[in-house]
Order: sequence, then C-alpha cells, then structure tokens
Amino acid sequence: MLGGNPWREALDYHECASLTRQLGTACFIVIAYLTGMRPGEVAGLRSGCCPDPEPDSKGQTGRHLITGAVYKTARDEKGNHRSEGELRDVPWVAIAPVVNAIRVLERMVPTGDLLFAHDAHDTRSGTGALTISTMGDRIEDFVAWANEEATAHGLTEEVIPPDPHGRIGTSRFRRSLAWHIARRPGGLVALAIQYGHLRTRGIARLGLVRFVGLVSDVASCPLCGKGPRRAEQARCW
Repeated sequence: MLGGNPWREALDYHECASLTRQLGTACFIVIAYLTGMRPGEVAGLRSGCCPDPEPDSKGQTGRHLITGAVYKTARDEKGNHRSEGELRDVPWVAIAPVVNAIRVLERMVPTGDLLFAHDAHDTRSGTGALTISTMGDRIEDFVAWANEEATAHGLTEEVIPPDPHGRIGTSRFRRSLAWHIARRPGGLVALAIQYGHLRTRGIARLGLVRFVGLVSDVASCPLCGKGPRRAEQARCW
C-alpha cells in the first residue's frame, strides 16, 4: 500500500526480476540502518542467522539476536588480519523490521546460504555475496525507482531529494544510527554494546579506544554535533 492505496493492480511478469532486485536492496538498507552493521557484515549474513527466540519458563520470549561474522577487527593469535572474518562474540540485537527483512531474504535463498548470495540476486554469473560496490549502485537505483513510484502515485512529499554531497553509498547507515542512539538516555552505553566496542562482561581496551573515537567523531562533526537536521545535509552519515 502507498498512501492507503494499492501500489499495483497487477504485476507484469517482466517486472519480476527488477522488483526482486529492489526488494533485496530494500532489505539491505533496513538491516544496515537499523542494526549498525558494517556493509560487509550485512553481506556476510546467512539464512538462519536470526532464529526466533525460545520462550522462557514464564512463556515470555526475548529479543531476536543476529549471529554473524565481523571482518574489520578479525585477527589471529599473531595479530594478523583474518580476511575470512570471525564470529562476532556479541550478537546483534534485531528489531522487528530487521527480522522481517531477514525473513524475506531467507525465502529468496537456500537454507544456510548467504542472504545476499550473488546467484540469488543477480542474473549474471558469480559466486559469494554481492559486492559492496554493487550494493552501492543498487541503492542509487533504488532511490530512483522509489521516486518514480512516489511521483506516479502523486506522493511528491515522499520523493527523496538529491543529495548535495553525492551518492548515499553503503556506509552512512551505521553512523546515522550511531548519531540517533547516542542522543537517547543511556544511549552511549547502548551504542557501545550494539556496535561491539564494549562487552557486557568487561571492557576490552582496544574496543574502548575505538568506541571513544566513534563517539568523538559523531560529537565533533560540524554537521552531526548540532542537533537533528535533514539527512541529505550530513555527508559523514
């Protein structure tokens, strides 16, 4: 539904490939923005990464958690970078829109496969997950497609305006979420835990340094440090 009205009366068979591509891109945006994952961490997620929580003895269920790999901070015992990544020791917390996006993607790929597997999201030959560069291009295509849909349905107020700083890319989502979390009561601690810079069982010195750097960047940014504003004005997001 768009503005309370059906966005299509029928789907053309020839639209299926294009719409599937836009659906996959929308799922990437939702996951990246609402978890704070790095783009590569989103691309590395697999089907089954976010199981439904089991109810406790009182019949209450906890939060959905996402198990995935981290790559930027992955190191072996000698301190060398591990390009294959390593399992994140603190799962990501997933809110309902993220869980829904993952469920959609799980219907698009085989059990246990990458949620953004190339062979499921691209008609061209390839292996592994879609590249970050490809996702960046698809986000730009998604913006154009969304604007066409909004305009066609007379929802001009929903049109995404041109960004004076260029492409949205894939990396702004993480910092955008950090900006919002940090300004909530208790937000700095929540931000540190969700982003993996602090641990619930103690503080890793290196993690603390990274976290302080992130908060300092957000707080000192001439755009981010002066209160809410339109997203297109904040390049660092």
